[in-house]
Amino acid sequence: MTLAVELPLEGDRPYRVNITSEQLDADTLQAFGVWVGTRVGYIYVPATRNIKDVRRAFANIVNGAALHVRRGERRLKELQKLHDDITKETASLAEGLAAYLRNYLSEVRSIEFEFDPLAIEDFVSLRGVKLDDGANTPLDQKGDGVKSLFALALMQFIAYRQPSARLIFGIEEPESHLHPSKVYDVKSSLRGLSANHQVIVSTHSPILVQRDSIGSNIIIGRIPGGDFACCAKPARRLQEIQLALGVKPEDNLLTASVVVVVEGATEEACMAQLLVRVEPALGPAFADGQVRLLSAGGASKMVGAVRSLALYSASCVILADSDKVGAEAARAVLSSGLVGGADVYVVPPKTNLRETEFEDVFSPDVYLNELNAACGVALTPAQFQTARLHSGSRTAAPAKWSDVMSDLFRLAGKRWEDCEVAAKTAVGRAIAAKANLVPLADIAFLQGMAQQIRRYRTP
Repeated sequence: MTLAVELPLEGDRPYRVNITSEQLDADTLQAFGVWVGTRVGYIYVPATRNIKDVRRAFANIVNGAALHVRRGERRLKELQKLHDDITKETASLAEGLAAYLRNYLSEVRSIEFEFDPLAIEDFVSLRGVKLDDGANTPLDQKGDGVKSLFALALMQFIAYRQPSARLIFGIEEPESHLHPSKVYDVKSSLRGLSANHQVIVSTHSPILVQRDSIGSNIIIGRIPGGDFACCAKPARRLQEIQLALGVKPEDNLLTASVVVVVEGATEEACMAQLLVRVEPALGPAFADGQVRLLSAGGASKMVGAVRSLALYSASCVILADSDKVGAEAARAVLSSGLVGGADVYVVPPKTNLRETEFEDVFSPDVYLNELNAACGVALTPAQFQTARLHSGSRTAAPAKWSDVMSDLFRLAGKRWEDCEVAAKTAVGRAIAAKANLVPLADIAFLQGMAQQIRRYRTP
């Protein structure tokens, strides 16, 4: 059985729960509404940011504080009894008032007073907030961006104070009045809140799109024809969200709906062929541009690349190396809140190496001829293996691919820094050309990434 639950907001008053059902009687519905209202907290932040909105959320803190003061629970019960006695006594006066009113309106049968329930914020009411950020002034006199961030911090604080509470956060346009760089921080914070509580936001920002769960994005659209009316429906495809937000196909990264972000030129040149090797169904998606590859130009630039793609509502899947900078990049991308844990992959570390890069997965026989031609060197597989062996010691495992190549280029009278991009591009092209010859066992780690891309591509 499904119950329709409505949470109307009435100014500063606490929300009430209206539940409708054709299968339950009125008393049962009312009892269930009370049960929901006392066990689920709803904190609403409208698009306008002012002290009135803060006051509504602040009531949650006041209620929590009341239970922590000395004999707080007993004193609250005494207040409740006083409230009930006063309302009962006041209600008894209704008939007297009705008698006077009948002197003018003889058809009046009775008068019934309706009272608001007891609310602790009626006793402790927030008049204002002063914020000292270099200028100790009321919050209402701060900029709209400061007000928005204060509201977000207040919600986080409430969630922190009530870790076991059932809270629903409703936030209108959390990106309003904020610099774009701050919107990324807001998304990270909202993702953190949603780990333990339900978070509902209305937004026009592509940055806040829930790309790792397309169906969690609800599109509000006008029903064509007739009087003005709207409908709400879960998104089935990323393109529907892009259309609703006004993101034009030509504005997207080569019209891609999924972008695989990699560290460098090697991966960018061959990843499509390798992913199609482990998952042939991705072939058409790469061919029509719905899935694209993007080199961030280094591990340290991966977060910036993902942030840029967020502006176009593109789903991102990340691959980083298993070295220090790659691990830092993976952590930074995750902490940005722009992607979920299911979107971030790392090259499996080789147990016989100190660190592992993407190029370490492949045998030098696959790519050395192309690398030599591109960089003007004459390296052999035997030289590479010898240099790798010498890069280690009794106490340290051999070095990663780029460190070994740097030593080899130095011995060949070349600066690795001058040749790195050309070398990696040549390596990637060689791997791409021989993708069908690469043992599947060597690239089995790409299977999970291929499946994640397919999930984004499947409605």
